[in-house]
Amino acid sequence: MRPLLIAINSMYIQTCLALRCLHAQCQVEFPELQYREYQVSEPVSFIAGDIYLQRCNPIGFSCSVWNIIPTLQTASTLKKVQKDLVIVLGGPEASSDPHRILKDHPYIDWIVCGEGETPFLEFLRKMQRGDAPTGIPGLAGRTGTRIVYWPPAATSPMPMLPYGKTDDLQNRIAYIESSRGCPFRCSYCLSSRSPGVTHFPLGQVKTRLDRLMAANPREIKFVDRTFNLDRDRALAIWGYLLERTGPPCHFEIGGRLLDDDMLKFLRQVPPGRFNFEVGIQSTDPAVLAAVNRSTDWSRLEDVLLQLRRETNVHLILDLIAGLPEQTPESFARSFNEVYRLQPHRLQLNFLKVLPGTDLRKDAHRFGLIYADYPPYEILQTNAMSYGFIQGLKLVERTVERYYNSNRFDAALAYLASQQPPFDLFLSLGKFRQAQGLDRFEHQVPALYDHLFRFGQDLGISPILLADLLRYDFRRFTGKMSLPPVIEGSPLPRQALPRLLELVPSLVPGAAKGSLRLETFAFDVTRPAAPSRGPLGLLFDYRRGCRIHRIPDPVLSQLMEEFGLYCK
Repeated sequence: MRPLLIAINSMYIQTCLALRCLHAQCQVEFPELQYREYQVSEPVSFIAGDIYLQRCNPIGFSCSVWNIIPTLQTASTLKKVQKDLVIVLGGPEASSDPHRILKDHPYIDWIVCGEGETPFLEFLRKMQRGDAPTGIPGLAGRTGTRIVYWPPAATSPMPMLPYGKTDDLQNRIAYIESSRGCPFRCSYCLSSRSPGVTHFPLGQVKTRLDRLMAANPREIKFVDRTFNLDRDRALAIWGYLLERTGPPCHFEIGGRLLDDDMLKFLRQVPPGRFNFEVGIQSTDPAVLAAVNRSTDWSRLEDVLLQLRRETNVHLILDLIAGLPEQTPESFARSFNEVYRLQPHRLQLNFLKVLPGTDLRKDAHRFGLIYADYPPYEILQTNAMSYGFIQGLKLVERTVERYYNSNRFDAALAYLASQQPPFDLFLSLGKFRQAQGLDRFEHQVPALYDHLFRFGQDLGISPILLADLLRYDFRRFTGKMSLPPVIEGSPLPRQALPRLLELVPSLVPGAAKGSLRLETFAFDVTRPAAPSRGPLGLLFDYRRGCRIHRIPDPVLSQLMEEFGLYCK
């Protein structure tokens, strides 16, 4: 018997934690157990052919809403060419409705439901003995023509964390859990089916983190549903990580659980080390109540503002569109309130009506109409039309291209001071759509051109908008040539050498090729309320981008010597 575990990931940089957890649990008794990973971009014919060449049996697949279709296609292909192959599925998309999967896909033999380590190990034991794998808690399958299911055990032994051996994680995302389960009962989430939280031994977590950091991954992502549920434990792990050199670490946290001690600790986190993702979902109490969530927005808003302004933590805030009782007005209000916190990233997600969740069972009550195929995304509700949700798709793409890229901070700050942020992104999305621009990806300079043209449609001063966009471009796009619409009045070649003569201490030792001098008619460093200039800035690209303000007397002398003027 040569068992093999398979995952089809969304991208190469991702890794599958489930495979590694099963491998860690079973490798002592079954050292021949292996795992392989693929990407959804790879053809099913290649994936199936590569698995076939391994000559393994049984084969287990980890299933999610993102990979279930290519997984089933791969399993079907393999079963046709290897009749004796035993195929086992696990993961949320398979275990949420095992009867349906087994009924609709006769080439699937068994499904592991819930936590998989203990039932899968017992499954391998029975197969090795030549016994039918029946009666295992947490397993569904066939006995003769009947589909049978044995519910998971009420309790199971604490599984081993993975990464007990060297793994190919360099430049990839490594996932780890320090706890399992969720204390909350959000009706749209599969985690609500297994309430309660179990914590892995802290010593084991630290040992695995040492091995992960040594493997040089691109990022370490904790998959704990609410990482800071246990305050002291969270502080212990954060402190352990900061004592060591390592990659960025990502945590899903409960914002309302951040207290003064946590905030005090987080003020010492260096830039680029911690990423916090907070699921706001909505700021409307009625919408949250409809999905069994609650929050004190004023308290949460205050905490997140402190986190954003007083720490170097990279803050990601999530909203969900299409929730029960959520109206267009309610969503716009939530968007504006979250946007004003200025997170580093604003993620606009769309409700997934997942099989096995309470929300799926109550879908008719809220008029939820959703796609029949994974990921079962919302189409319309009693309170939100399909047309409005399509408009939100425009907002999502526009936020991703402009806000989340961090390339347009000054221009967006000014535009969002002129109208509500939601209206801004919706109108910008519709402008791009009407121009035939939204369907295609564009080079970065073209996005500046599009935003400039959009601003002209709004009646914004072209000189002001060009200044703001030129400031953004120089900060985030470096020494590239400026798009023509924002390049302003070209400066004489002698202006930069003359500046360095007048103020030699401004950028000592800098080569001219690493510098860019720009003059502005407005004070672009205060984009929400820019005053008339003139303003001179020197952009230094030796290490990232450092910006030096040219003293006003020096700027005046340069302007007089070279006949410069700001429109």
